[in-house]
Amino acid sequence: MAGGSVCKSCGSLLPLPDGDGNVSCLSCGRTERVPAEEPAAAPGASTEASGETVFISWKPGDGGGGASSSSAGRRVGCIVAVAILAVVVPIIVVLAGVLTSTTAVKEAFDDVGATGTDRSSFNPAGYEVIELPVTDGGGTEVVTVAYDGQKGDRFIARVALAAGGGPDGGWASEPFPKDVYDARMLVSGPTLFAAVGDELWALVAETGVVSWKAPLSDVVHVACDSCFQPLGDGVVVSTADGQVFAYGPGSAQPLWGHRLVSDGSPLHLNEAGVAVIDDVPDGPGRKQVVVLDPVTGAVVSSYAPTCQDGTREKQLSFTDSIYAIEGSTDLIATISMGGTCLVRWNGANGQQVWSAPVDIWSLRDLGILSSDHLYVSSDDGIVSVDLATGSNLLMAPPPDSEAEPLFRSGDLLVSATRVNRGSAEAGLAGYEAATGQLRWSFPLPGGGELLPVGSRSSEALHSDDRSVVFDADGRLMVATFSGEARTVTFRSIELASGVLGEPSVVQLPEDTGTPSVTIHRADSRGLLITIDRAVVRVPLSGDPVMWP
Repeated sequence: MAGGSVCKSCGSLLPLPDGDGNVSCLSCGRTERVPAEEPAAAPGASTEASGETVFISWKPGDGGGGASSSSAGRRVGCIVAVAILAVVVPIIVVLAGVLTSTTAVKEAFDDVGATGTDRSSFNPAGYEVIELPVTDGGGTEVVTVAYDGQKGDRFIARVALAAGGGPDGGWASEPFPKDVYDARMLVSGPTLFAAVGDELWALVAETGVVSWKAPLSDVVHVACDSCFQPLGDGVVVSTADGQVFAYGPGSAQPLWGHRLVSDGSPLHLNEAGVAVIDDVPDGPGRKQVVVLDPVTGAVVSSYAPTCQDGTREKQLSFTDSIYAIEGSTDLIATISMGGTCLVRWNGANGQQVWSAPVDIWSLRDLGILSSDHLYVSSDDGIVSVDLATGSNLLMAPPPDSEAEPLFRSGDLLVSATRVNRGSAEAGLAGYEAATGQLRWSFPLPGGGELLPVGSRSSEALHSDDRSVVFDADGRLMVATFSGEARTVTFRSIELASGVLGEPSVVQLPEDTGTPSVTIHRADSRGLLITIDRAVVRVPLSGDPVMWP
């Protein structure tokens, strides 16, 4: 199907039809027959009353910033604005009566007959699902990107999950631009912030009303979890073109901005401020960590961590990782170019605290912080680093396996394992956090693979089982998905021995689409997942609630 046709069920782009005119969605499995030719959709029209758009750019080291010229296609001069004002305002008045408002879309959830919109055509369509705290009567409410299969619109939806499907009340925002398919989102107090294409939207979390929109200099990569983070009651954003912006909830005007020398980079927040890896000005190939003041955006410190190996200096690269220690102004960098070492420094003043060599070739970008240790994966095992001194030791994986740290639970480090000889069998291991001694290990129940919590891409649930392990308020749990039986089986894990407890089986909803799952959250209440086209809260026991 030429022209970017989309699935009426899930909104994914469809492939070309076969010789009989049938086309199957690669995402959800829906099959439909299409005519030989489809008329091209007319471009959508939108009208906004806005003032002059000015992109503000900053150079490294500037605390404030001067305005620079924006692209000619987006900037409207004052003289031209006055000339067209008399034409634009009447058009806006007329369109206001026919465009779908936020209130009208909200009624589509509450009262189908009020608008004639069939809410059964609304489906979840985003990678991100945010669970909102609910105080009145409990229950589960989520915010996610949704798709209207009748109108072809994508938008942000707040939905109360219900037994047997829903939605049970909620709201939908105004539609996205037609070329935007997903959004990064976070909730900060009463405000829901969303990076929609190259715009930042601020919505009232309770109603879905868009308070304001701010143009961004570029998009925020949907797959970059660290590029869109809460900052106080606002948000800090790292755009793809290498600019960092901070916004408060009350205005579309940025509080501050900083232009990086390099392209966009993930952000790391702690007591020192907002840290980001950047190129050293006039230093070809050299990298530094810049810390920005969270209030003003001024550069607090610039530090290029290095390690000395005899006469050779090891430098930070973009393939390395930095970790911001919560409740502290300190940061840690892993350096793997030409050997491996770790550096801890004070982000408030750029002063080194310690530098420590690591006796392995390289460290992977798979590390977790606890209150007193950093655990980083390598080809040889897990490196345990004492935050106070930098002293480190290697936690050897089980025989013929490799290991990756998952999380710390009390005095136990829980790790994923995978056999690296013969069949790649996945499993779990528990290490003494203090000594690095292997306490227990076992293959995953039912075999299959281990799904990481917060996975950004769906993993197919075919005949092999898939599992996720998580800490449920100090109680170690493993949940195993069976694709054929469409069940989730929960088992507790004894911390001391690794012995599995009795199974508790929860039945998942039936669907004819391709079975796939994304894990959004795992806690003492169970799992929040997207399976097929449904958002589902799977309890440790009992019946799930879902939408749709």
